Amino acid sequence: MLLFHKIDVLVMPTEHPPPFFLGSALRGAFGHALKHVACTQTLQKCTQCAASGQCVYFMFYEHKNFSHPYRFSKGLGESHYDFSLYLFEEACGYLPVVAKALRYMLEVQGLHVGRETFVLKSLTCNGIAIEKTLVPQSFIPDTVESCAKVIFETPLRIKSDGRLLSTKPTLEGLIASVYHRLSELKHFPTTKSLTKPRYVEGKTHIIFQDLTRFSNRQEATMQLGGITGFVEYEQLDERSYMLLKLGEIMGLGKQTVFGLGEIRVSK
Repeated sequence: MLLFHKIDVLVMPTEHPPPFFLGSALRGAFGHALKHVACTQTLQKCTQCAASGQCVYFMFYEHKNFSHPYRFSKGLGESHYDFSLYLFEEACGYLPVVAKALRYMLEVQGLHVGRETFVLKSLTCNGIAIEKTLVPQSFIPDTVESCAKVIFETPLRIKSDGRLLSTKPTLEGLIASVYHRLSELKHFPTTKSLTKPRYVEGKTHIIFQDLTRFSNRQEATMQLGGITGFVEYEQLDERSYMLLKLGEIMGLGKQTVFGLGEIRVSK
């Protein structure tokens, strides 16, 4: 099953609140910090570097046509700068350099145009202070429920019939997204579920939330809108519940590295 680290970053309160879409700023700033602490060949382009096959910066930011094995977790419009960062599969082995890059980003490099720096309150991995190499967690759901409320906490960007979904997703579509993401992270051929989920759909509330981000690299504004809200399911089969809980960890859909596709599964 999926191996992962969850890094939780807590910082001291700041005078100014964070931007509405902090995940965008985190992803960009972390890239600069990671390159600073990980790169030993600053004069070469990444695609020409002999060390690219063992480089975490290349894996996270420069490897094309590749599902990047990490994602930031940060809600929209929150009043604090605390956030989480997930590492998946082979990326777990880079925990020490990732932790060093996070510290550099927050304490030295800073965020935003003004390069605001922060005082770290704590930096933990799987609930333990990062002081040594830690063993990745394996995904094991604590309990299995027959009723579930799936809350889309940040915009979910998945396609249906070749178009970005702007209305209520089907459970089959959500499960297909879980399978697709898991297959990419595990480097397996993309497969589809052979078992049809069993469920009764309950209350739903779905809206489409527009979201934009300016990419300095592409020198263009990116449209990152997606659906938010919730869907409730009853009489849910065990396998579907477990897959939804796995989606909590991985994130679903596109642009999960920015913190999009964040779902929460509750009773």
